[in-house]
Amino acid sequence: GLIGGNTALALTGAIGVIWFLMIGLLAFRGLAAARADLSPGRGRVVLGGEITVELAWPGIAALAGRWAPIVRISAFPTWLAVTPTRLAADRPRTIALRGTPPSAGPHLVDADVDLIDSRGLTCRRTRRRLLDVAVVPRAKYAIELAQRYLQGRTVISIGSTVLTQRA
Repeated sequence: GLIGGNTALALTGAIGVIWFLMIGLLAFRGLAAARADLSPGRGRVVLGGEITVELAWPGIAALAGRWAPIVRISAFPTWLAVTPTRLAADRPRTIALRGTPPSAGPHLVDADVDLIDSRGLTCRRTRRRLLDVAVVPRAKYAIELAQRYLQGRTVISIGSTVLTQRA
């Protein structure tokens, strides 16, 4: 055949394939051992209000110094923005979540967290809980404010944030 006639070309091709497979295997083993620990944020907001939560990405110590893997985070609901969506896996960082839930009730927000090796050969996807939000209907919120007022507490409302103080 085409390659069989040239021994040097066949040997070079075989070495290239073996190198590619070894690098891919090492990257796969490194990502398989890594664990993306991300504690979910909690929040409470009045319907129509915006929620802002910051999560701490602790970094994955097992990956430090080996190669520079990348973390990509993509949340499922379209109303939630995640910043940054890409970050270095081995360094601690703060992740900001911001959005306006469309309806009242509990919202459990999950995201896909992808660990990608720096060469782009392998990817490990895990699903993590990012946020647990309680969205309070406006009518229920008004009742809570009225009850606080009747109990003799001063109620100050700034947007969706409520400050109470005993009189």
